Amino acid sequence: MTTGRPVLDRVLALGTRLMAQSPQGGAQPTPLAAVGDVPGASLSGPRFGVRGPAAVEKLTSAALDDNTAQELWAVSERLTQTQFRLPAA
Repeated sequence: MTTGRPVLDRVLALGTRLMAQSPQGGAQPTPLAAVGDVPGASLSGPRFGVRGPAAVEKLTSAALDDNTAQELWAVSERLTQTQFRLPAA
């Protein structure tokens, strides 16, 4: 994809090379999550947040917060205009 502006296209291409991964690198966390040793309360992703080799990372306390989860669920239902009724835990 190009913007039609050569200078901007070069800047964006450089930023992409610095911040993004190849398709193969971006796909690495998926097989790690599927068949790797990923303990509960963790996830697989790039080691450095958006770039790097696939690694197992612990979830943050914010990701484990029940109130945040309930708020996110409610916002998701409102924005998608869909209600998912789950049995009470």
